[in-house]
Amino acid sequence: MTKSIDLDEIKKRAAEISDTWQKKLGHLSDSVSRMGRDGFSHWLKSHNQIDELAEALEELLKASSDDDFQLIHVHTTLSSFVLPEEDLGQAEWYLTAHNCLLSFEKKLTEEKRFERKLLEAVIKELKFISQADEFHQCYQLQSIQQMVTTLYQSLQSEILEFKNLEKEKLAAQKEQEKLELARLETKKEEAAAKKAMMENVKIKEKRIAIIEEKKRKVAEKELLEAKQKQEMQQAEVNAKKAEQDRQAKLQDAYVDLQIEEKIGQWDLSDLIAKLRKRLESENLDETQKQDLTAFIDFARDKGA
Repeated sequence: MTKSIDLDEIKKRAAEISDTWQKKLGHLSDSVSRMGRDGFSHWLKSHNQIDELAEALEELLKASSDDDFQLIHVHTTLSSFVLPEEDLGQAEWYLTAHNCLLSFEKKLTEEKRFERKLLEAVIKELKFISQADEFHQCYQLQSIQQMVTTLYQSLQSEILEFKNLEKEKLAAQKEQEKLELARLETKKEEAAAKKAMMENVKIKEKRIAIIEEKKRKVAEKELLEAKQKQEMQQAEVNAKKAEQDRQAKLQDAYVDLQIEEKIGQWDLSDLIAKLRKRLESENLDETQKQDLTAFIDFARDKGA
């Protein structure tokens, strides 16, 4: 017994086939329009994945709203399908941006280092993504593109602020170096001034020493001249005294001579008698008496 033909099922199946081929023909048209002759070759490799790609993109868009969504998910999804090389290249921007961002966060959290070059690499890739309107329209990923654009603008503001801070830091460092240089220059000038002052002090001390030496020599000369003058004066005094002594001695000699002459005219016995009379009559001390007695004895012995 033959099975009955289900016309509704046939219509449904025909509609599905028609819809599928409309998609495939549309995909063929887009591929040829975009890539020319190469478009047909690409279509042969990719027309069987149209529905799977659409489902994957739909799931990707849903996942993009989750907190744990990462840029690499875009590349992972698209690289699973046969796409034009240009599209795969733009999908790799997501991979590169993800890897750079991951490296930047690792450096920042684990090593406490702000790697500016890594952040700039992230911003570069995000910029490419934010400007790839045709790519995102083709795969209906405008919402993800907008999310990336927002991230790009935010990071660009951050890097701009960082550059401004670095600029201010560099300016402050230069100002500090300028102040330090000025301080060192001032210190150098002070040292030079101090050295000059010490040189002046040494020169003054040397001049004072020369003046003092001159004064000392003058004082020594004056002292020597004064001593010589005093010696000359003393020599004159000594000469006068010697002359006076000589004159006195001559005078004494002359007196002695006169006395001797006078005594020579005296009678010795009379002289002895007069001396004894004086010895007996005058108040003489013992020494005078002894001297007078001795002289009397001498005169008497001489007369005998």
